[in-house]
Amino acid sequence: GGGGRACEFLLVPVNERLHWALAVIDLRGLASGKGAAAPPPLRVLFLDSLRGMRPRLIDTARFHGLIKQVLLAEVRAKLKGRVAKEAAPQATGPPSGSPPTGPPPTWKAAKRLIKALALAEPPGVAQQTNTTDCGVYALLLARDFLEWAASQASSGEGEWAEWAPAHVSPRGALAMRRRIKADCEALAASFSLQCLVPRVP
Repeated sequence: GGGGRACEFLLVPVNERLHWALAVIDLRGLASGKGAAAPPPLRVLFLDSLRGMRPRLIDTARFHGLIKQVLLAEVRAKLKGRVAKEAAPQATGPPSGSPPTGPPPTWKAAKRLIKALALAEPPGVAQQTNTTDCGVYALLLARDFLEWAASQASSGEGEWAEWAPAHVSPRGALAMRRRIKADCEALAASFSLQCLVPRVP
């Protein structure tokens, strides 16, 4: 997040074996701050528009383990950086025999939350009708979640469990494909090939 605000949700596009899916990670437990009575658990929704294909194109167990490792590394690095920044103005070097500076006490709580990160695959994710629209579906799912999150933030209501990708469909995918094609054609038309191809005397 920007402006000093902690990130509440993390959207992660996932690619394996030429297939795209989307993961939405709830990080609000990490943003609860030190001393929070009961931080909410961390959760990840794995949204796959080809979930029924066998064998699975994306190894969800492998992704689950990998995202835990990434979160642990990121949180540890940020906490260490914060400690170093806060200690820098008055630091004159550690006393002889003192242990090196480590993560603040919140590291244990963050580590516990991340290791307990649960992965779920909601059953209501629309399934693509071909083998080429996975990237489009990932974009549609991301847009659907962001629109829901914005509406809940403005109203102050709603919970994570209430969200379901209800506005993603094959018809929506077709509209998105057409829009992407139109944008690409407009972008291509704005460039002159004369500046790319050397003149032949």
